[in-house]
Amino acid sequence: MMHQNEKIMADQTPGTDWLKRRASWAFGLIIFGYLLVGSGKLVYENFRVHEDSGQLSSEVDQLKQHNLELENLLAYYRTDSYKEKEARARLNFQKPGEKLVVVPVPEGEDVSSALTPGPETQPETPDSNPRQWWNFFFNKRTG
Repeated sequence: MMHQNEKIMADQTPGTDWLKRRASWAFGLIIFGYLLVGSGKLVYENFRVHEDSGQLSSEVDQLKQHNLELENLLAYYRTDSYKEKEARARLNFQKPGEKLVVVPVPEGEDVSSALTPGPETQPETPDSNPRQWWNFFFNKRTG
């Protein structure tokens, strides 16, 4: 009877080897897939971080430019000419010897239109290029 048990065991051994090989291959494929997905996530994360880094770098450059503009503005606000201008505008200060002149605005006229230069003080705009050619060929020339 022992002989028969040995034969059964011998028959099972090749089958279990095949099963063990299949299981190890499946386990290896699962590990490989896990590593592949993990690597893919890391590559994507690296790409995203690099992209964010570029955006943040351009934002830093913009903020540096804005900071420089603010520093220049602050330097201007500390000048005597700015202080004098603001004192004149807000506190009605004037230099010794200056006189205030009030120009009356007729009733019904808009104050903003009184502050804009009239047509007599505005420079004359030149004619367009086609109009100048038309005048050159078809209008009488003086001289």
